[in-house]
Amino acid sequence: MKFWFVAFHLIAVLMLSASVASACSCAKVTKDTVIIAGPAPPLDEIRRWRELQTDYALFIGEVIRTETIKIKSQSSNDKFRMKRVGVKVVKYWLGVKKPNMVIYTGIGGGDCGVPYRVGKKYLFLTSRDPVRHLLETNICGPTSFNDEVVRD
Repeated sequence: MKFWFVAFHLIAVLMLSASVASACSCAKVTKDTVIIAGPAPPLDEIRRWRELQTDYALFIGEVIRTETIKIKSQSSNDKFRMKRVGVKVVKYWLGVKKPNMVIYTGIGGGDCGVPYRVGKKYLFLTSRDPVRHLLETNICGPTSFNDEVVRD
């Protein structure tokens, strides 16, 4: 009986002293290598190739609305919550075809969601989800949260 009493309390102490873990972690790029064979193509050709071949958008925009929605999971019929963010495009470099964009991010709390605030400007680097075809962002990208960094 004394053994079980001590064992129970030892396990309880170990469980309560465990460190908090977050489900979101960002990979770090340690080295980039670019190999160019031959002369660089003209800029117009590069722009056309980017529009056709990439599933990214790069732009500065002002958040005009946010809402939490439920989206169907890719692997099951379950639904999970995401934040849908309406953005007025201020300046763009890639993948923007209209003055207002809709992007998606997690709601926070370990799911890598970006805490966008209405009325603030951000640098958006979005990727397109290959199954749902939604433009998504997360905290691992270069999104700027500092008003001093993103300007018109």
